[in-house]
Amino acid sequence: MIDFKKYRDKAYMKYASPDTKDLIRKIQNDARDSPYLSLDLKEFILLEFKHYNLSELPEIIENTIRFFQKGDYDEMYDILKPHFND
Repeated sequence: MIDFKKYRDKAYMKYASPDTKDLIRKIQNDARDSPYLSLDLKEFILLEFKHYNLSELPEIIENTIRFFQKGDYDEMYDILKPHFND
């Protein structure tokens, strides 16, 4: 199970990489229909979960959408699938 609670933890975020902090801030501020939202969500997933297997991608996307309360599952899966190992 992937723990997304850490991204709300101020102590964790103090030590998170600047890239992670920046992406989370951008995603939280993007409107649902922003043309940048899909790109930012994709970058967040690749930055944080690139070492996971393709079989775990559905859970990663579902948790990301639930955490940020934005994103389109099918679009994200199609975009991210080539970046994950079978």
